[in-house]
Amino acid sequence: MKLSLFSTLRGYRKEYFPKDIFSGIIIAAVSIPISMGYAQISGIPAVYGLYGS
Repeated sequence: MKLSLFSTLRGYRKEYFPKDIFSGIIIAAVSIPISMGYAQISGIPAVYGLYGS
């Protein structure tokens, strides 16, 4: 069985990189506080929500 980890990056264009990084930052900025809030609502420490993100 041959496993190629970077075969999906073969068609990736370098000009996509800045927008992909920006999108990742936006997703993190939204999802991390939400998951920490859900953890607090469920009665566990908020840090576990952070770990789950």
